[in-house]
Amino acid sequence: MKNTRFLLIAITVLFFSCGAYAQNQGYHLRRGDVLDVLVMDHSEFSINNIIVLPDGTIQYPGFGHFEVAGMAPHELRDSLELMLQRYVVNPIVSVFVRRLQEEKINVLGYVRRPDQHQVFEPIDLFSAVSRSGGIPNIRRVRGIYIIRQDNTVIEVASNRFEARRLFVNPDFDAQDLPYLYTGDTLYIVEPRDVNWSRLSFFASFTATVFSLIRWFL
Repeated sequence: MKNTRFLLIAITVLFFSCGAYAQNQGYHLRRGDVLDVLVMDHSEFSINNIIVLPDGTIQYPGFGHFEVAGMAPHELRDSLELMLQRYVVNPIVSVFVRRLQEEKINVLGYVRRPDQHQVFEPIDLFSAVSRSGGIPNIRRVRGIYIIRQDNTVIEVASNRFEARRLFVNPDFDAQDLPYLYTGDTLYIVEPRDVNWSRLSFFASFTATVFSLIRWFL
């Protein structure tokens, strides 16, 4: 029995190494995370693929729904061990984060690679731009805006002069700018390209009109 327990522990640690990493790094559970709960020698209480629901709770047999969002995995482990003492003598519980809720920001507009980017903590504007390959020509940027997840808009730079100052000023501190959080969108306003064919048409049309006016006069 003792050897069996040690083998089970070894296999579990190997299979859920990502979950162990999350625990060791001080990770806190979030809505959308998928958890596995292992109760040593009690498979009836061991459950895989438990989803942290949008309200921050999980459903656990015998205990119903209770809130876990914001808890560290070891805190959930301790809570489950305390609750299971009614049914199990000295329960040994392990909680593993099987899959993390994807947390992304959007970087759109005048960057080389507009895309979504995975983030695990707030990042500054320059880091977000760098992840998207940078700005082709900072002199042509017409504005920079951050759109929060709740649709609040933050104006970082309202014109090309303010935008250029942010990137060419060596004394500018990125910490002075708003950070981007999960669900935020950074929008770099594209330059307004000149439609030369349309401009040529109007130039020719204007010249023709003036010629006709001069001829009639």
